[in-house]
Amino acid sequence: MRKTFLALFLPLFLLSSCQGGETTTLIPPEPADVFTFLSEGDPLDIGETREVYFLPRSGEEPSFRIEGEGAEILEVKEDSLLVQGIREGGFSLQETKSGVSLPLSVEDLWSGYYLEAGALSLMEGEQASLSLYGPEDELLPLEEGMLRLLPGSADASFPLDEFGSPSLQADGVGEILLFAELQDGTVTDVLSIECTAFLEPLYLRTDEGSRDFLPGERRTLSLVDRWGDPYEGEWEPTLRNLDMFTTPFLLEGKEISALSSGECEVSAFVSEGGYEVVPLRLLSAEEGESRPYELRLVNAYNESDWDEDGLWMNLLDGYGYGFSLWTDVDDPKGSIQVECLAGDPEAVLFQVEEDFGSGHMAECSVRPNKEGSATYRVRLGDLYSEEYTFHTLPGWNSRPSLSLEDEEIPVGGKTRLLPSIEGSEGEYLFDYEIVDGEGVARLLDGGTLAGERVGSMVIQARLRGKRGLWGESVVLDVREEGTGDPYVGVSTEAFYRDYEPARTLLDSYYRTRHGFLSGSLEVPGQYPELASSRPMEEGLYVKNTSLSFSEGGAAYTVKDAEGNEVFTVFEGGGYVSLEEVAAYLFAFGDVPANYWEDRYEYPSPSSSEWGEYLRLNNSYFSGDQESFPYEPALPDISGIEGGRSDYYEVDVGTTGTYTGPSYPVRPYNDGYSITRGGARLVYMRYTSGEESEAPERKVFYTWNHYNDFREYLNYEGGWGEAFGNVTAGGEIDVVAPGGPSPYVPVVEKSLW
Repeated sequence: MRKTFLALFLPLFLLSSCQGGETTTLIPPEPADVFTFLSEGDPLDIGETREVYFLPRSGEEPSFRIEGEGAEILEVKEDSLLVQGIREGGFSLQETKSGVSLPLSVEDLWSGYYLEAGALSLMEGEQASLSLYGPEDELLPLEEGMLRLLPGSADASFPLDEFGSPSLQADGVGEILLFAELQDGTVTDVLSIECTAFLEPLYLRTDEGSRDFLPGERRTLSLVDRWGDPYEGEWEPTLRNLDMFTTPFLLEGKEISALSSGECEVSAFVSEGGYEVVPLRLLSAEEGESRPYELRLVNAYNESDWDEDGLWMNLLDGYGYGFSLWTDVDDPKGSIQVECLAGDPEAVLFQVEEDFGSGHMAECSVRPNKEGSATYRVRLGDLYSEEYTFHTLPGWNSRPSLSLEDEEIPVGGKTRLLPSIEGSEGEYLFDYEIVDGEGVARLLDGGTLAGERVGSMVIQARLRGKRGLWGESVVLDVREEGTGDPYVGVSTEAFYRDYEPARTLLDSYYRTRHGFLSGSLEVPGQYPELASSRPMEEGLYVKNTSLSFSEGGAAYTVKDAEGNEVFTVFEGGGYVSLEEVAAYLFAFGDVPANYWEDRYEYPSPSSSEWGEYLRLNNSYFSGDQESFPYEPALPDISGIEGGRSDYYEVDVGTTGTYTGPSYPVRPYNDGYSITRGGARLVYMRYTSGEESEAPERKVFYTWNHYNDFREYLNYEGGWGEAFGNVTAGGEIDVVAPGGPSPYVPVVEKSLW
């Protein structure tokens, strides 16, 4: 072991004599006429502090300086000074008044003692554990006061951890140069830790939530913060296709399309500093193709049992699973991030225990916490793992069970699958498999079955995963009412000759098969027809919160303000009247069957089965007030004052209306061509169907191309107070002097 203190040869300092058996006191000599340094000639180690003695010149106070960049003077005492080695190289210690100098050097000398940190890089404010090792790689106690920073190091501090041992905290940006000094003066090798500024992460998302595409799919990109709130600054997405020979993805504005199988990486440029956009890796593949994943989770105890045993855990014994994260990618960049994609993250706790920063990336674990499921994915920079679903069960004998809301439905009807875990109230993730009767019913998102043809279907539920636990199967019977499809061979002229709206879900289903409407034939005028009595409270209109679903959520009945039933809209039916389309959007969160969603590329009415009842448009509504200052802001709209809700717009086929010179007064659809006009319904997207509460459902009507709006109040003729540009005294597309009037709130209340 090399000592840092110096065995100085000071014969001039040490004078002794023996006279008559008595010993005189040892005293230093008087100051000399010539200044003299007294020091070892060995090189200093990086981080080493050396005490250099000197004999001052009589009658003068010495002063010192360092020539070169290899060392620094820490302290000047009466007859010595402390010099610390900083970096390799030669330097000289000079006494400035006499000109006497002492040449020295600094080398990186391996002492056998070294520090290790729990991370090789830190963000500002982050902490890392520290460990001290000796020449035989033995773990030594690291005590408070041992740690030192080299001059020029980034700012750092050494808070004590829960065991009373010093840890490292990055307090600045740059390179932290750290070493430890033992009680006997021994120093460790210098540990270098890179510290970067903390940047608030922003995440790119698609409107479907999944990064998997099928060729032909088109989705909208959004940028959100760690809490899922929209980023309010200016941003532009960028696209990098990862195969140099193909372009599987196409970016148009903030919409991305999959053209073929392949991969791309989407990032974004943001206008403000202090943010880091986390890239989004998108994959496109045909049905049945495997997708590439660069990170793999491997069971640390028994790899062959990973899919079977690692997917579910018993809450009673609390035992979790350990596994390793691997990659074959050379020199992966970034830090490991764990993303919960579905389920309850509090049910299954996923943790990275130790990050190795190499091909064997990390040790990870999952631990049961409460009943339920969670699906996780691991990301490292632009590398992703597969999705892994874990389940916490109340006991080892727990198995899935499955029932149906209705065991018998008509063709066109719907029923819900009701899976559960015996003896558990947790929220679990399930997959379904059709065992027999393929094509009798269609499995929709959210576990809903829609009857397609007469017959029986056997379906089974299991806990999500490659080898998830299967439950008992159930049987669904789909029956056909009456004599079957009544519109086979019926011409369009004959169908509309003695027209009546559809009264049943099955009738609506058969009509849509042939491109026939289910609702009123009324082509609406420009302005909504207001009910003679619209309930109010404290000067505000009442929005009815009662929801009137039937037929397993596939039918929605609209009433008047007194609670009398007026009409019913059926999911999957065709509708053109303002009241019916507004009710349809409010009930089902999507457009009727006669709507063609692309407003630019669409079939001519003469070639469409819907003919003159074809309607267009189901596109994202931005509410961009910078580009269109005459537009009032809709409540909670994304991109404005922290709004979180996405709105979409659809055409309303009004006839004989004026909405400015850009929209001529013509029929919307004359059977041969479409003149879109300026009337729109703008509605808030939601995904939970019948289970959504009424306040989550918002539909607005604008009769003059976004200049003014009224809110749909969920009853016949129920439209809220007008607000916007013309209402505030402006002209069409010319902003009012004080700007458009703001949204007028409503009272949320059940009317019946």
